[in-house]
Amino acid sequence: MKTLAHATLGLILLMSFAVTHAATLGDYPGQTDPCLASQQASFAAGFVAGQQDGYNLGVSHGFGAGTSQQLAQCVADPQSCGVTLASCIPDPVYGETEPNDNMIAADPLSLGAHFWGQNSSANDQDWFYTETTAANQNLLLTFKVPGGNLGGWQITIRDAAGSVFATFDTAIPGEVPATADDEATTYRVTLGLIGTYYVMVQPTPGTENFAPYSIAVALQDSGLDGTQPIIGFVDAEIEPNDLPSKANPLAPSVSMYGLINLMFNGVVPEGSDFVWGQGEDDWYVFNSPGNEMVTLTFCAKEVCGPGSWFVEVYDQATATQLESGVPREELLPLLALNTDTGDEGPASYRFGLRNPGLYFMRVDHKRLFSAPCVGYQTDTNNDGAPGPDPQACGCDGGDYSCDNDILNPGQPIVTITNQYPSCPGSSGSGTQTCLVSCDCTQTDAAGAPIGCITSGSDPIQCQCPFNLAECEITIPNPGAPVPVETTQYPLCPDGSGGGAEATCSIGCVCTAFGGVVEIPAGAITSQYNFTWFSTQLPPNTIDTDAYQDFLNRSNPYK
Repeated sequence: MKTLAHATLGLILLMSFAVTHAATLGDYPGQTDPCLASQQASFAAGFVAGQQDGYNLGVSHGFGAGTSQQLAQCVADPQSCGVTLASCIPDPVYGETEPNDNMIAADPLSLGAHFWGQNSSANDQDWFYTETTAANQNLLLTFKVPGGNLGGWQITIRDAAGSVFATFDTAIPGEVPATADDEATTYRVTLGLIGTYYVMVQPTPGTENFAPYSIAVALQDSGLDGTQPIIGFVDAEIEPNDLPSKANPLAPSVSMYGLINLMFNGVVPEGSDFVWGQGEDDWYVFNSPGNEMVTLTFCAKEVCGPGSWFVEVYDQATATQLESGVPREELLPLLALNTDTGDEGPASYRFGLRNPGLYFMRVDHKRLFSAPCVGYQTDTNNDGAPGPDPQACGCDGGDYSCDNDILNPGQPIVTITNQYPSCPGSSGSGTQTCLVSCDCTQTDAAGAPIGCITSGSDPIQCQCPFNLAECEITIPNPGAPVPVETTQYPLCPDGSGGGAEATCSIGCVCTAFGGVVEIPAGAITSQYNFTWFSTQLPPNTIDTDAYQDFLNRSNPYK
């Protein structure tokens, strides 16, 4: 405060001297300033206020300390000082070398150097690569369009196997967005493994952006000391896997990619834009510890190929029966469904697995209600399913079920009996005796019948009991018997027919449907993907002590 007071006093004295001196110069024009005293007083007050606000701190603390503090702030937060990664990398002096349209022909990226690139068409891909030197390094990727619009490109980062690690749309700013003076943006991704990584640049789908761009990468240690396991992003079916014994194993939560091989020996509708192909089965197996909840999701990883899928899940015993030749219609799967993902998009299904063991999943084309039948068997009792001893049959017109006339499957019984002619005066036949009328033709003096004959064209003598004038009596068939052979059939399998009927009406049902899928004309494959996610559950509620306690609580409605 002493120094400040002395300086203030000196300034006041100086100002007084200046005013006095100006007054002694005379009153020549231009030499008198009526505002001078007020200006000098304001200057003195401002000087004092500046000192109080710390204007001289730079002198007391040193100019170097302030500079160091500012540099530290810029290092900690470069963006606050207007420093971007792009501004630290020299202008591009390298260009891509065409063709660099795939991983094999990719251009090497020198760290910290810009590369010029340009997509020549909507389908042109530019591939580059770099190599990490330590685990868990950050890849900083700067994309720059000098004087142009950043939007219109899609950038993907891939590992040495081609799996996509990250995807960037250049229309969306990165960690360091573009500025008015620097049309560039920077993206960051941490790479867990030591090895080669690829950068692929292509126009955003639906755009025609063929402007030149430049790209640069830099690597920095992330400080992460964890170990990234080597594991695939997805799994793929390994052919042949068309039987349960050749099933591909499933890992929970790892997506599986499969392909249904089409065999065009099904129905081809005339004049249609679609064809029908019969496909092969793909089998997968999962080893469950039991008491698990499974979430099965189809076509979520990426869009599936044309068509939908028919999915069945079996336990090991049932799958073994199926492979041994037991008809599918005689077995009961744990799950059977059409995914309908071809038209509806991704679909998820949940089901539980109670017992530990192997579970098998079969994938085939969607079973359509209009699928052609490729195998029929007799339905012996007309209940809609093959009987205990089914035989091959067929339905005209490709119907799924029909009725056919077949020979009575039972063994006929042949009998030989005597067949008698018609009885006199009656229409009966085939019996040893006949029932005939006996009529009186003569009477005695008293009127009592004394002569009777049977009616008919060939009458014979007869006698009525009790001297009646007429009656019916049984007589031996007067005709000579003729031996007759009779064949008797048992009842038909459904309980109808039998007797003299040598044929039975029997059902014929479809037992093997064509595995068909509706696909666009010209397509030759049908790709799908699914994820099997499973997790163990706590005991079922009904198996817990809490549920028993619940049952033991008083309840007025019991």
